[in-house]
Amino acid sequence: FCIPKTITYADYDTHRAEYQERLNASETIIFEPLEPGVYSVAGQTIRVRACGMSPVYFVSATNGHPLTQGFEKGDFSYWYDSEVKRLVPIAKATLDTGYGDTVLSSGNLDNHNEWRKADVCTVLSAGKGKVVFCQINLQYANSNPACAEFADRLTRL
Repeated sequence: FCIPKTITYADYDTHRAEYQERLNASETIIFEPLEPGVYSVAGQTIRVRACGMSPVYFVSATNGHPLTQGFEKGDFSYWYDSEVKRLVPIAKATLDTGYGDTVLSSGNLDNHNEWRKADVCTVLSAGKGKVVFCQINLQYANSNPACAEFADRLTRL
């Protein structure tokens, strides 16, 4: 399997023009999990919210996206981190974009403190390319076969 190269928002912000050129050349850029806040990427606004009831240990892959076809119930649950030798949360925050293709989801509070579906991984079209916002740590691929398969699929977007 291959863990895709990810970028931080700080790197994107510093090299915004270069990344826009890559998107215009049909490339895919994948962001590392973002901290809670509001971000602007390729002319689109992304809000990241901390999980309302602490980090989550499971997310849903039942959103019909091609990247999750063939995964089974429970594949995105209770992942192990071999470095700390214990189960670790899969996501600490969710994404609120209002557009894009939902790949992985969970639930979170909205602006009105109502529970609703929230993205954990979203793919947005930008230029001729794609931007992936993925709130799961893809380094968990070393200890979790489902994460390894998912990370490998992201490299082929």
